[in-house]
This record gives sequence, C-alpha cells and structure tokens, in this order.
Amino acid sequence: MNAAIHLRPVAVPQRECDQPQSNYEALGRLTIGVAHDFNTLLTAIMLYNDLIHEEIHRQNRKIPDCERMKHAADEIRTACERGIALIQQLMTLTRPAVVEPEAISWNETILGMNNLLRRLLGENFELILNLAEDLKKMKLSPSKAQQVVLNLVLNARDAMPEGGNIVLQTGNSRAGNSKSAKHVELTVIDTGCGMDKATLTHAFEPFFTTKSQGRGNGLGLATVREIVGNAGGEIHVESGPAKGTSMRVRLPALRSEPVQAERIFASRVVPRQKRHVV
Repeated sequence: MNAAIHLRPVAVPQRECDQPQSNYEALGRLTIGVAHDFNTLLTAIMLYNDLIHEEIHRQNRKIPDCERMKHAADEIRTACERGIALIQQLMTLTRPAVVEPEAISWNETILGMNNLLRRLLGENFELILNLAEDLKKMKLSPSKAQQVVLNLVLNARDAMPEGGNIVLQTGNSRAGNSKSAKHVELTVIDTGCGMDKATLTHAFEPFFTTKSQGRGNGLGLATVREIVGNAGGEIHVESGPAKGTSMRVRLPALRSEPVQAERIFASRVVPRQKRHVV
C-alpha cells in the first residue's frame, strides 16, 4: 500500500517559537563557527594533497607503488570534497546563504547537470529525462536548483543499491480551468525499495537516515525541504515498500515565455508522453 505526504511551509505561532529561539540561534552560531574552521582545514588538506598528487605524477615510475599512491591521493580528495559538501548542507540549514534568485527553469538545470548526474550514478543506473517542452520559468538561484536536483537524484540512487531506473520529469501545473501555469514541477521517480508510512513521516527531518553508518548524513532531503520552503514551494511524496518513490517539487511559475528544451540534447531527452530508456 502506498503512503503519501505533502510538505508545505507552515507558519509557527510566535508564542510557540519564542522559548527555544535563543537556543536555536546559539546552536546555529556554534555550527557556523565549527563549519567554517572545518572547511578551512579540509581546504588545506586538499591543497597539500594536490601537491603530493602532482609530485607523484611528475616522478611517475620512479616511485614504488606509484599507481597505489595515486589512488590513495584521489581517495583523500574525494573524502575532502564530501566533507565540504556536508558543510555546505549544514550552512544551508543553519544560515541559508543570501543568494539573489534568478528566472531559471528545471530543464536548464537538469540539462546542465546531465553529464555529472550520469557519472555519479554509474553504469548500473538508467537516467530517463522526461522534460516538458513548454516549461515555464521559476525564481530560484541556480545553485539552489542544482542542490535540489542533486540531492533528490542521490537519494533515489541510494534507494537502489543494485541499480535501477531514475526518471527526472518536468511539467507545468495549472489551477482549475486556468490557462496559465501556476506552478512548475520537478518529479524524481525511482524503482527502489520505497518507504513505509513511518519512514516517510520522518524522511525530511535533519539527520534522519535509514542508511548504514558512513553511507549517509540525513541532510539531503532536509536541505531540499529548506530550499523549496524558502522559495514558497511544496513537496509531494508518494512511496510504498518495494514500490519505489516519487518526489514532486512544486514552485511558483513566473509569467514568462516557456523554456524550450535544448535541441542539442534531443537524443537524451524524452518529450512528454513519450518515454524510453536512455
């Protein structure tokens, strides 16, 4: 049996939030301070690691176990990049960056990330792009839009340890008999293990995760909810055990000309109403 939740921005009465406000602010300041220092340390590690990597490459065959050392240096850089990404997620939750939103579209964001997403997913996954040709624009900073797409895709990937299909679908949403689009939608669908109602209830809470230790920090979906909520949007989720998951993000549409999917990607984009695996 499928379960569904709808997440909307909710205004908390002032008297309910006065009491813990100072505690939240203090925790936020502490988190930001630690995150800044940790980011500095990781940056230094990455810089020195790159110097080591360059020296190994220059010396090449003169160094014993050269390839093994190159691999170790690559793993150090990957770990640092993951640490920096975690810091950015913490900063988003504790003190959202002041970034001027722009008129962009989900199509532009997805097409710009297409190659990156395919590399991250690997050969055991099929990424299906089902993009609406008449998609309206929305107001969101490009970096925030990329965070939403990346976190939703990685969450879908982690739900399918043996591989599977991930669909990225975009479209316009109209209210009633209105001819103009009221919202633009991004839907991420996976064929993974799905979630029961109890798990679904907590899925967007910070630090909540069903993954084994070391495989997730529980901040991905919380970051998505923070970004979408700040942009005046909603998240609709449908899932069920062994039935996969569908996450639909709805953001207010701008009154502008629709964005056409770039023809250069035509072989990789599936027009709406026509789907195939690419």
